[in-house]
Amino acid sequence: MGRIHFTVFILLTFSLLSLPKVLFAEQPLKAGLKQAELYGREGKFDFAFMELRDLLRRYPEGPHVPQVEFGLAEYFFLQSNFAEARKAFSNCLSKIGEESTPRVLSQIYLLLCLEKADQVPAAKALLGQLKQKFSSQSFFIAFDDKRTHTWQSPLGIVYTLHEFVDRLEIYQNEKLFYTLNLP
Repeated sequence: MGRIHFTVFILLTFSLLSLPKVLFAEQPLKAGLKQAELYGREGKFDFAFMELRDLLRRYPEGPHVPQVEFGLAEYFFLQSNFAEARKAFSNCLSKIGEESTPRVLSQIYLLLCLEKADQVPAAKALLGQLKQKFSSQSFFIAFDDKRTHTWQSPLGIVYTLHEFVDRLEIYQNEKLFYTLNLP
């Protein structure tokens, strides 16, 4: 009987010792994302990039990894480093859920990177996939029954997606960023 109590005691001790790691890792991660967002809204994108890169280094398996990676990819795009942005958005797409605003934005950014690199066949193929996806089913109905969705990136950029019958309009901080005309 004493051996069972000792085993339970040991298991509880190890469980409690690992608990602070889980609980306290979330706080710095959220604080780091908030700090990166603040830097981005202030136009200090280099500082936001360093904050996001540090978060990814410290928490490579954290729940916010796709969001952090989107911010890093977005930074490369803003710096006109389209080759790095393309790699980063491709990586980001492998980790983002199928029906989400960041996924659509990553695909649009990837399309723009391909166009900037004069990779016309790849850009046309991706554009065809996007048009087919949006013309065959409503993106927003698939995940929240809205025809407008707003999302803020880790760099503090606010994206608003408006779905119309014939097009998808994407606004970046209330300015038209991209229009995807549907067939």
